[in-house]
Amino acid sequence: MQGEWEPLRIKIRGEDGYRITTIRLPTDVLQRAEDLAIKAHLSRNKIISMVLEHGLDNIIVEDMSKPQENT
Repeated sequence: MQGEWEPLRIKIRGEDGYRITTIRLPTDVLQRAEDLAIKAHLSRNKIISMVLEHGLDNIIVEDMSKPQENT
């Protein structure tokens, strides 16, 4: 309706808990992410975020400077 004013509300970038970053990936890794995104009907960004989060939650860092124990 004419005469009624409604403000346009926008969020400042980063306010949603996400940050924008740039990473360099091997061509084949990026292609695999794109293929998976198409197959799963998700964005490439979502696939990369999910894989990165899963990796960070499940990674084991081994100290290669110490001798390995035989188990």
